[in-house]
Amino acid sequence: MWSLVRLNFGRWGTSRRCYQYSSLQCRGRPRIGTILKDGIAAHVDPSRVPQWRIFSESSMVRVSPTSQATIASHLRNCDIDKWGWVIYRTTYGDDEAWERCKEIITYRTRRNIADSDAPEIAKYLELTFVDDKSLFDGASKHQLRSHFRTWSLDAFQSENPRVKDVSGDLGYWVQGCGVPRHVYFFQVDLESLRSIVFEAPQPPDYDLDLESHINFIDAYWKPMRERAEVLQHTDQDEIDASETAHEPIEGCREENVGWMKVSPETMGSDWYEVWLGSIGGDASMWYAFYKRPPEKVYW
Repeated sequence: MWSLVRLNFGRWGTSRRCYQYSSLQCRGRPRIGTILKDGIAAHVDPSRVPQWRIFSESSMVRVSPTSQATIASHLRNCDIDKWGWVIYRTTYGDDEAWERCKEIITYRTRRNIADSDAPEIAKYLELTFVDDKSLFDGASKHQLRSHFRTWSLDAFQSENPRVKDVSGDLGYWVQGCGVPRHVYFFQVDLESLRSIVFEAPQPPDYDLDLESHINFIDAYWKPMRERAEVLQHTDQDEIDASETAHEPIEGCREENVGWMKVSPETMGSDWYEVWLGSIGGDASMWYAFYKRPPEKVYW
C-alpha cells in the first residue's frame, strides 16, 4: 500500500517524484514512471506549473518543500558542506568542445537556484570535473567506479569536516548515509559530448526535447553474480537467464547495467534531491527512473 506520493512538475516541467511509502517493498516500482508524463507542458505554459504537493490516501494535500529547500535542510541537519556532482571526461579529441560542455553543464545545474526559496545552497554547490587523459581516455564504467569509490572515501571527510560520526567502516558509512555526491556520478563520453555541444539547443534555451544526454552511473552497482544477496536468494537458472536476456552493453547482458542516459537539464537540485538517502548498489529507487541504454530517461 502506498501512503504518500510526492509529485512535481518543477519550474521547467519534467520532474516526477515519489517518496515516503508505507512499505519499503513498494519503493521504486516501475509504476512510478507512469506519473505525470505530460509534465513537459509546463515548459511551454508556466501557468500550468503547480506547487509541490503531497497526495495521501486520505486525500489530504499540503504544500511540500522545494528541492532547493530540501537540500538546504540536508546540508544543515547532516553537517554536510558540499553538494553537487562529479563528472568524468572520457573523450579527449576536442578540448574546445569539452570546455563548452563544462559551461553548459554548470549553467543548467545552477540556473534554478538563484530564484528559489533557498538560494544560499548555490555557494555549497560543487561540480568536480575529472579530466586526466592518461587515466580516463576511453575508460570503462568499471574503471570509473573503482576510481570514484576511492576518491569518495578520500574526499568525504575533507569536504565535510563538520561530520564527526564516521567511526568504523567509512565506506559503509558514506554509502549508507545516502549523500548523492558520494554514491553517484556522471560520465561525458564522445556520444554525450556531441549531443550536449553540437546537437541540443544551447543555453539560455532549454533542451525541451531532451536531445542531449549524459551518463548517470551508480558507483556501487555490481553484476548479479557478484552480489551476495542475489546469490543467496536467487536460483542459478534465473541468474543464467538474466545474463542472456539482452544484447551486451560493455559486456553486460543484464537488464540493469548500472547506468542510464539522462538529460543535463536534470543535473540540478531536483535530480539531486531524488537520490538523497539512496544507498546505491541496485537500490530500489533506481528502478523508478531506469531505462536500459540506448533509451534515454525522460524525467
